[in-house]
Amino acid sequence: MRSRTIEAYKTTLRLTDVQRDIVVGVLLGDAHLETQNGGRSYRLKVEQGHRHAEYVRHLYSELREWVLTPPKQKMGKTKGVITLNLALQTVSHEELASYGSLSTELVARSFRNKSGTSRLLGHSRTGLWTTAR
Repeated sequence: MRSRTIEAYKTTLRLTDVQRDIVVGVLLGDAHLETQNGGRSYRLKVEQGHRHAEYVRHLYSELREWVLTPPKQKMGKTKGVITLNLALQTVSHEELASYGSLSTELVARSFRNKSGTSRLLGHSRTGLWTTAR
């Protein structure tokens, strides 16, 4: 869905520090980015099993201005078993493009400290934490 209203709205969006932490954290986990215009902009996509619905709703609350619709139920298939999942996606945006060219390993390497050991990433306010390896 591409309209002048949405395109104008997207020009007002900027990731906060907390939202950046969330994007990096979920990309180190099992979210992914998708582009449809050769990498000029990306959208963040999250899909979790229904038992993680509270987590998906929390992500939605933190990224609300980036997500045009509430999380939606989707049917999935894992190891031949049909599952009920909850999914959300952000608008496609240039600000997410800087994350699009990075693989999980490159993101993880960029957060290693000088001694080469991992450090904890996250934000105490969001309750979302992940460890870079």
